Amino acid sequence: MKTTTIQAGNSSLLGLSIAFIYWVVDSLFDVYLFNLSTDFFNSFFTTNAHELWMRISIVTLIIIFSLYTHKIKHELLLKSDEVEELKYLETTDPLTSLFNKRKLYELLEYEMEKEKRYKTGLSVIFCSIDNFKNINSTHKQDTIDNLLRTVALQLAICLRKSDIISRWADEEFLILISNKIVDKTTMIAEKIRNAIENYNFEGIGNITTSLGVTQYIDNDNKVTIVNRANDALKKAIEKKGNHVEIIA
Repeated sequence: MKTTTIQAGNSSLLGLSIAFIYWVVDSLFDVYLFNLSTDFFNSFFTTNAHELWMRISIVTLIIIFSLYTHKIKHELLLKSDEVEELKYLETTDPLTSLFNKRKLYELLEYEMEKEKRYKTGLSVIFCSIDNFKNINSTHKQDTIDNLLRTVALQLAICLRKSDIISRWADEEFLILISNKIVDKTTMIAEKIRNAIENYNFEGIGNITTSLGVTQYIDNDNKVTIVNRANDALKKAIEKKGNHVEIIA
């Protein structure tokens, strides 16, 4: 509100400045262009009713136009902000600020097309918090929210800026990594598992995660590669968690 008030004030000041310049120029025209028998001072402070009415009318129109253009500009900026906010909400998990499932699928299609064209390699890591249902039922919602945000932060610390992290479901995270060698991806998954296992989460203490790893293969689509990573995750969970499983 304060910014809007300042902008409106600036717009009014600009309108007044333009109006003043018009008044000066019109006075100069009266004296030097139209050769009226008067000097600049008398023209500027004119007492001619017709001239004075004309100038006041134009000045008023200039100010009104300045305020109107400011209003239009402000409304366009608000609409632009609303569009950007909607785009953000459509693609982002509000709790962790990671990409959501919808955006992940979009990015996965792009990464698969890139792999097909440039053979850069593509790995997928499915990460899940072990025993989350029990943790969720024994702690307050604020503690759980903080846990999920912190896990998201730990993932970001363990990964490169070019890697893509999303919150897939309540306690599940899906990660896309450009990598040809599955052993390197497995090392990254182990790095994540170890980092989270050794982190002391506020109000909870230590937790563990299970991770499933797979790579893009010929004729994969976004469903098959995610399902394969999920199958690897299920195998890791079956081994009592805190484990990394690979289906290459």
